[in-house]
Amino acid sequence: MGQTHVEEYACNKNNEKQIQWVHRSRNAVWIRSDHSNKLGVKRQHIPEIRAIGAKNNLEAKRKDKVKYDRNVRVEEFMVGDEVLKHVDKVKSKFEPWWEGPYIIVHKAKNGAYLIQDSSGNRDLINGDRLKRYKNSGKDEFQVESKKLRSGLQNLRENREN
Repeated sequence: MGQTHVEEYACNKNNEKQIQWVHRSRNAVWIRSDHSNKLGVKRQHIPEIRAIGAKNNLEAKRKDKVKYDRNVRVEEFMVGDEVLKHVDKVKSKFEPWWEGPYIIVHKAKNGAYLIQDSSGNRDLINGDRLKRYKNSGKDEFQVESKKLRSGLQNLRENREN
C-alpha cells in the first residue's frame, strides 16, 4: 500500500505552523501545503505516475473484458429468423425494452446482422442487442415496432438539433 509522510514546522517570522503532506500511492504523489492551498504532483514523479497509470489502465481493461465475456450470451441467428431489438433509450419504466419483430436479412462479420422491419427499413446491428422472437400464435402481446434508422441517420438528426 502507499506511504504517507507528514512534516510540521514553525515559520520564524509569524510563528505560524505550516503542514505539508506528501502522500504516495500506487497512482500518484500528492503534495499539499497550507499556505498555497493547492494540490499538485512533484515534477520528477510524472513519468513514474504515467507509467503506473498506463499499467492500471491496461489492467482495468483486462478486468472489464473478463467481466463482459462472462456475462455476454452468444446466440447465432440464421437468415430469415425473427428477432427483437433492444431499445437504446427507454424513456420510462413502463415502455418495452424490446421492439420488433424484425427479420434477419444478412449475417455480417463479427456477430453483426442486417435486420429489416415490415416496412422494408434496414439497419446493421450487433447480435448482442438481439434476441429470438418467440411467436406463440396468440396475439395477446404486440411488440411495438419503430421505424429503423441507421446510426448515421441518428447522428445526422442529433447534429441538426
